[in-house]
Amino acid sequence: MKRLLLPIFTIFILASCSHYESATPLGLPEKSAVEESFLGEWILSDEKKENETSGFLNVMAFNHHEYLVQLYEFADSSEYIESVLNLRMFSTQIKKDNYFNLIFLGPDAESSYMIYRLKEISGNRYKLMYLSKDNFELKFENSESFKKYVETNQKEFNKAFLPEGILSRKID
Repeated sequence: MKRLLLPIFTIFILASCSHYESATPLGLPEKSAVEESFLGEWILSDEKKENETSGFLNVMAFNHHEYLVQLYEFADSSEYIESVLNLRMFSTQIKKDNYFNLIFLGPDAESSYMIYRLKEISGNRYKLMYLSKDNFELKFENSESFKKYVETNQKEFNKAFLPEGILSRKID
């Protein structure tokens, strides 16, 4: 198995140095709600090699507004778990698009958010897209100004996302 560079959501998510990191989330968790359809186990694979699993996610309700995402990353060419990453995640809806705000949990975790989107492929399969710092460099003082920018420039903002991999519902 080939290993993906991930930490998100991705989710999932994500240690790649090209992820945009923000001191403030795109929205506030209080305005989000946990969707039952996202809970459970998901398989993460490379977009070009969907038959090779790079890890899996366990998505649980953290509270009524947020998810706890556990990313289990496999070592290269094996089924051994190399690392487990814990993230807090909540969604922000702007017009018809949902964006996911992710932040690492733990004593060594930095307090910056990564932003993700999902593009439905079919059924329970999604392309996981991350906001790239190479394509988006603006910084915001608060969630309100960040969200207002996206509302005004959504089409341009959506072009700044790059593919991370494919998420598929795990079926036992």
